[in-house]
Amino acid sequence: MHQLSRLEAVGLYLALTGHHVKGFDVWKSTIVPNQSFDRDFAAFELLSSGSATQGGVEDAVNSLLTADFHPVETRLPVEQMKEVTAHFNNWELTPHLDLIDRCFGPDKKSVEDVLIALEKEESKGSDFATKAVAAIKQRSPLSLKVTFAGIRSAEDMPFGAVLKRDFAIANHFLRSSDFKEGVEGRIVRRQKEIKFSSTFDSVTDDMVASFFQLPADVQDNFLVGWDDRNEIKRKWWGE
Repeated sequence: MHQLSRLEAVGLYLALTGHHVKGFDVWKSTIVPNQSFDRDFAAFELLSSGSATQGGVEDAVNSLLTADFHPVETRLPVEQMKEVTAHFNNWELTPHLDLIDRCFGPDKKSVEDVLIALEKEESKGSDFATKAVAAIKQRSPLSLKVTFAGIRSAEDMPFGAVLKRDFAIANHFLRSSDFKEGVEGRIVRRQKEIKFSSTFDSVTDDMVASFFQLPADVQDNFLVGWDDRNEIKRKWWGE
């Protein structure tokens, strides 16, 4: 949730709708920031052109594999995102950034607020809003509320703390009835609409908060096996 929280309205839109940002669009949208953006942008262009020589492909791949990725700690509001993505004329969300900001911006305090704003845009004839409403309503109310709260609170948390909390959230979801219903409905039965056990009214703040705490029977060992675990803890946790 860390990276999405830094994208503010766009990050919340992606999280709640499940909209897929594919391939090169990940770079265009600034979801994956990089300290050597120009170099890696050129590498992506070369690989996507289909005309690179074997040596050129190897150089491009090596360039991306050695990229100096770093978690972003600053936010990127929609207005700044417009400037960052201005030189890309084919990112599919660019024409909708203003609507996304109106409906998913920081003034929205709940999933219900987001839906009200989207339905208002839908009443004005926005197909984009119609699709967003449909995508959100297909999802588990429990997962939507946990995701909303997680994204909002992650805005002020360091990368390591968000990573640890995401681990706790994942453990809770794997045990939830909504997860089982979603897997059975989407994957096994191929249903377009699923009736989840949770509803917007039944999901309380305490239920959401419980997902942010690691279950008592799960050990906090999700970084075990990383050679540089101690360095990661010093850099991100301050330990």
